[in-house]
Amino acid sequence: MAWYTANSGNATHPVAQKQPNSFELHDMLGNVWEWVADDWAAYPGGTIDACAGCKVLRGGSWVDAGSARASYRNWVEPTRRLNYVGFRCVGELR
Repeated sequence: MAWYTANSGNATHPVAQKQPNSFELHDMLGNVWEWVADDWAAYPGGTIDACAGCKVLRGGSWVDAGSARASYRNWVEPTRRLNYVGFRCVGELR
């Protein structure tokens, strides 16, 4: 269902090469971290990280199998370019 360290060959793969999840969505976990619209900040009650202007990443990537879950979040500076970070284009079903 997901590309991760042990099966990826240390590379990003084209979308929809693995089975979809129960919602028929492909690559929601693993392959590449997905850059989301949220700015990075600590959850309520947490400590603020010194990462002003950073964006939230979700879903994990082939780099780290332990982070391949929707609830895990990471961050990236908007100026960084990494071969294991991407984004998902979404739209309204018509």
